[in-house]
Amino acid sequence: MRRRWTWALGSLLVATALVAPVRATAHGTHEPRANASSTHYLFAPNFSSNVVSVFDLQTNKLIKYIDVQAKGPCCAHVTHDGKTVMVVDGFSPYVTTIDVGSLAVRRLTQIGNTIGDIGSDIQRGDRTFYANDLPFGNVYAIDIASGKVRKTFPDLGHFFVSRDGRTLYSANPVSTSSSELDAWSTRTGRKLGSVMTSGGSTLMMLRDNRHLYVQGNDIDVIDVSHPRHMRNVRTIAVGTAGWVGQLTPDGSQYWIPGEDDGYVTVVDTRLNKVVKRIALGAYGGGIDFSRNGRAYVAVSNQPIAPVSGTAGAFSYLGVAPGAALGIPSTTYRPGIDPPGEIYVYDTHDYTRIQTPPMKMPSISFVLEVVDNPPTSGRS
Repeated sequence: MRRRWTWALGSLLVATALVAPVRATAHGTHEPRANASSTHYLFAPNFSSNVVSVFDLQTNKLIKYIDVQAKGPCCAHVTHDGKTVMVVDGFSPYVTTIDVGSLAVRRLTQIGNTIGDIGSDIQRGDRTFYANDLPFGNVYAIDIASGKVRKTFPDLGHFFVSRDGRTLYSANPVSTSSSELDAWSTRTGRKLGSVMTSGGSTLMMLRDNRHLYVQGNDIDVIDVSHPRHMRNVRTIAVGTAGWVGQLTPDGSQYWIPGEDDGYVTVVDTRLNKVVKRIALGAYGGGIDFSRNGRAYVAVSNQPIAPVSGTAGAFSYLGVAPGAALGIPSTTYRPGIDPPGEIYVYDTHDYTRIQTPPMKMPSISFVLEVVDNPPTSGRS
């Protein structure tokens, strides 16, 4: 029986997404610096607006809007050399490749025929980017250099790739209180092992490449040292579902934006316990970090989405209209886009740093910092 992941908006949005990508030219505010090797950029995909906002983190100023030429840019992932950002388009079946040096779209890669999901961190070597589609959960291995799909892993659902690139991990609910975590060989596509968890489906591999966080209302810590014999070693009480969590560059903290509860939960990955709850005073979205100890948190003064039945599952209610239109917009459109802004925090004392406003036309779900050398929390 074909396993399918149930998406909150169902087949209506899938049908809406089955159209060709919108073709558009990139809008710019300032020319990017010529020396891309010295860049400190923040890439913020603006889902409803169909653009990616790029900020210079030395000045916190917006330097460019990039039209993704698709629908609903959701989630950005940078290569380790800092030259390429891969953006999963959450309302069309494409992955957009952006050249960091020119801040321009290099190509689009089609994945399936429905819509994209989140994607996984890029492993060292910068050879392959893995992304999946919805609602089927097929995972596609994309050759970064050529943009071609090299291999497809059917019916995996929510997934993450090990930091050595050898293993795919997928999580799928089997009941309201449990999920099955499976390990798959990226070489053969064969299932290696499985373990039951408490219902989470958002995954994050820790720095040691031995432990995986399975994030739901709480976090299951899974020992994946031996993919054929994975073990659930601990549960971290979080108490609320969240969007996609991210690791700080040194891997010592895991920050989780709450699903419309106005907080960011910080987990100490060495102690495996919650050490801080940061009140945003707004609704939190994507998070990423620079190596100078700053956390960048996308926020909106409007609810981003209702709490979904599965943690990490995007329910695009309220933000779908702009994405569905597929028309790039660099200004806030009332009733179509929830406005977005970037808050900056100190990762050491969790205080908010007062910086010039970093405003976006709509909210962002997965941010990406390009630090040189790139040290994203997901690298």
